[in-house]
Amino acid sequence: MEDLTITDPTTNLTLTFSPSDVAYISPSSLSVWLAFCTALCTFGTLSYLILLAILFRRHNGCKGAGGLLMVHLVILELINSLGYLSFFTVTTYVAQSGVRLNHTACAIGQLLFLSTVVAGNWVAVVMAVNRFVAIVFPLWYKVWLDSPLWSWAVGLCWFIAFACYVPIFMGIGGVLAAIPPLGTCGVYPFPGWRYHFSVQFGTPVPMFLIGIFYGLIYLKMVVKVAERRTSQASVINFSRRESTIERLLMVRYRTAKMLCISAIWHCLCFVPLPIMVEYAPIFYRDPLVHLWIRTIFFCGYAFNPVILFIMNERYRQCLMEKLWCFGTVSKGNQDDPDSHKPITAL
Repeated sequence: MEDLTITDPTTNLTLTFSPSDVAYISPSSLSVWLAFCTALCTFGTLSYLILLAILFRRHNGCKGAGGLLMVHLVILELINSLGYLSFFTVTTYVAQSGVRLNHTACAIGQLLFLSTVVAGNWVAVVMAVNRFVAIVFPLWYKVWLDSPLWSWAVGLCWFIAFACYVPIFMGIGGVLAAIPPLGTCGVYPFPGWRYHFSVQFGTPVPMFLIGIFYGLIYLKMVVKVAERRTSQASVINFSRRESTIERLLMVRYRTAKMLCISAIWHCLCFVPLPIMVEYAPIFYRDPLVHLWIRTIFFCGYAFNPVILFIMNERYRQCLMEKLWCFGTVSKGNQDDPDSHKPITAL
């Protein structure tokens, strides 16, 4: 990596990165890591492609608010699983081979990656809001189902994403470059609040909001179940319309639970990296620990389709049909009445 000197415009702090700052990993450890990342990237990419094929399986599969959000979210995670994991793997291997990385190329790659991650986090928030409205205010959801409001919300997610990291790309609050200890592309923060604001607003804040909305959904379903238990007669005397609404809410609740578990998995894979940076910098500077901690982050993307397949019966049925031609998926099985397209039930 070529020498790079950067000055923080707010503190006049000057940083210099040079090839001598790079710590090298043993070839055997690097080979094991490379094999793991290659398998992880391949598995994640194939899983997301299968999931997208299932989402588009029926005609008009991408219509509806839930469909738009789910497809957008899956595509973002596919980009991270295929695009940036490949980028991170290749640049790390090249840097560890003694080749100097171009800082400008690193900065552009990091900007695109971090913006995609943040956009995905906020799209997940919008998805949680969508499920909250669908379950807590089902009549409103019917009105908003095809509203352009959700498309505007996705656009706002991308605006927030670039607003978080374009300033750092320009050298305000930090720097995107090829940095130690691995010599690969990363973020080096400057002292002050700007970098921490971008990080907090990019991941912890949306994760907190996701937790609030799914928590409210859970409370709603707890109250609903309690109401059912206190009125046993209502179970018998449901009209056909009331029974349909009950089934609809339960389907939407199962979908919300699936997305909540997915968000928890992402959070668990994200947490080790900032904790290591803030509270155990000595271990973080170890090149091997640094390498695997950053790799854990990508496991949140690569293995997420497994959670979706485990928790969604229709996804499993479609997967079996595609892989083993195991019959046909029954029409409308556990479907939302307002979403006969596979995505809209989301």
